[in-house]
Amino acid sequence: MQMRIGSYRNSLLWAVVVALLCFSPGGSHPRLSIPHFDKVVHFGLWAVLAVLVASESNSMRVHGSITRRAQWLGLLLPAAYGLVVELVQALPQVGRSASLLDWLADVAGAAVAVLCYRPLNRLLKGLV
Repeated sequence: MQMRIGSYRNSLLWAVVVALLCFSPGGSHPRLSIPHFDKVVHFGLWAVLAVLVASESNSMRVHGSITRRAQWLGLLLPAAYGLVVELVQALPQVGRSASLLDWLADVAGAAVAVLCYRPLNRLLKGLV
């Protein structure tokens, strides 16, 4: 099967939103005094990305199922994107800092999203 960039429109749009958040100056985000709240945010951002990638890759979506290919893409593409984001944040010009724990939160969000995709898709009757 061939991957067409246009069929990943929602995933790409979300990836741009994530990049804007991740590369904006650190002081521009609201500060909460909840320990490790940023990990929860990373988890959620990448879970949404994984659902979008899996959904846009899934030829079985309307049948309430998911292909192995869509599962793997839903996990690997967001994980790779998270790694790239962290590596870019490590560059001094960006003014942010890279974090292995942020990347692990990204991967965990993607993994949980892929694992929950089938029941979520069935619950929403093929809309996801």
